[in-house]
Amino acid sequence: MSSKDLMSKLNEYIESCKKCGFCKSICPVLKVSDRIETYSPRGRILLLQGLYEGLLKPREYLARRLYCTLCGYCSIKCISGLELTEAYLIGRSFLMENGVVLDVISNLIKSIVSTDNPYNVDPSIKTMWLDYLPEKPPTKGKVVYWVGCTTSIRRPDSALAAYELIKTLVGSVAVLDSEPCCGWPLYLAGDVDGYKSQVGKALKVLEGFDVVIT
Repeated sequence: MSSKDLMSKLNEYIESCKKCGFCKSICPVLKVSDRIETYSPRGRILLLQGLYEGLLKPREYLARRLYCTLCGYCSIKCISGLELTEAYLIGRSFLMENGVVLDVISNLIKSIVSTDNPYNVDPSIKTMWLDYLPEKPPTKGKVVYWVGCTTSIRRPDSALAAYELIKTLVGSVAVLDSEPCCGWPLYLAGDVDGYKSQVGKALKVLEGFDVVIT
């Protein structure tokens, strides 16, 4: 999506926002940012409005305010029923389209491209939890368990428990011997093109399976 298209889509949120500030009462990022307005949901929308109207230029300080946790509490509080997190994602994509990429985001992208995971660890670590099984699961079949980067790397105990449960419920279940990153972190970062590329890789390795459990 071009910068022009992104701004056009963003304007829908800008025009619908009442600037009431109800969203501020529940934002966890605002609470740990000395209640600086530009770190609040309303503040982010105002910054995005400045971008849309040409009053602000794409800069790193804007990106630092748009990269919140995307918890979605602001959307729950919004009296206009806006999915404000979608507006932040559009803003992130716009900044990235215009060459504004925070170092931490740049490192994330490099990690996924080079190691197929956002943690910049050796890809073999993603299958280490399989060593705790009495026998290795098949890599082909009708049903496959998509473990994911975070579960396999950060919570291998959960990966093991989930596999055992799925196996009990459906019988034979396959586990990929080389599972790429699904690309979701790239989408959240605003790198839509990178996300699409990773999704393509994921879909390719899932060809031949009837059911994917994750």
